[in-house]
Amino acid sequence: FYTNCLPKTKTMIKKLLLSVGFLSLVFIGNAQFKRGSVLLGGDLSFGINTNKNLQNSTVDKSTVFNISPVFAKATKDNLFWGGSLSYGISNGRYSNGETKANTFSAGVFARKYKSVFGKFYAFVQAGINGSSAKTNTKNSPDFKTEAKSFSTFLSITPGVSFGITKKLFLEAGLSNIAS
Repeated sequence: FYTNCLPKTKTMIKKLLLSVGFLSLVFIGNAQFKRGSVLLGGDLSFGINTNKNLQNSTVDKSTVFNISPVFAKATKDNLFWGGSLSYGISNGRYSNGETKANTFSAGVFARKYKSVFGKFYAFVQAGINGSSAKTNTKNSPDFKTEAKSFSTFLSITPGVSFGITKKLFLEAGLSNIAS
């Protein structure tokens, strides 16, 4: 009796494991970011770079600060539409002068998330941005220049997201892959 049930039991176990595996994949594949969800985020960066020329003992120093808030809303499960703003300043002191720049930019984007496994997600973001900059350069007391520029660009940014909690995610994007 036991030997006759063994093949049926193995078959039932296989079917059960396959069913549980399928249900797990379906559950993991369900949308994490529901329609109406709000994405608030951004970037904050600061940097200092110092270079010393050993031949003539000059020191070049530059500092950079940038803040970029982001807001988006899910219009469908896992699909966000949003906007970003950015403000950056940079100052540089060099052996032959100094440079100061201010940059403002704004953009709109669409971001699509896909569940990879567990709390890990992949996303692709496509956007269009506009940027305005003003740069002042002073190479001597008598030689000063001011440059203004405006640029627009399209971008595609793939990235990954990890859910630390249900409402807090850590993300990393590979910006400027295509722009």
